[in-house]
Amino acid sequence: MSNAYRQVAIVVLRGAILMPYIENKRFKVFYECYQTKLLSSLFRDYDTQIIEDKYSQKCWMLLDVKKEQVVAFGDRLRRNEFLLNNGIK
Repeated sequence: MSNAYRQVAIVVLRGAILMPYIENKRFKVFYECYQTKLLSSLFRDYDTQIIEDKYSQKCWMLLDVKKEQVVAFGDRLRRNEFLLNNGIK
């Protein structure tokens, strides 16, 4: 992904909410539906699997992250300015 595209992604995804879910091996991501393709491209670098998703009004995806990549995945999301919370509300 180009640096310019990354910078745009950071700005666009500030409104997305990421929540650690199920012992920090799964993450639930809430976002605006027009960001679906962008989110998918950001997650491509990690061994993730979409477990469940919803694409209507406010979208969300439940991602499974391989155990050895959880820390790096979380760090990258923080760098991309996601809001990390401690649980599902």
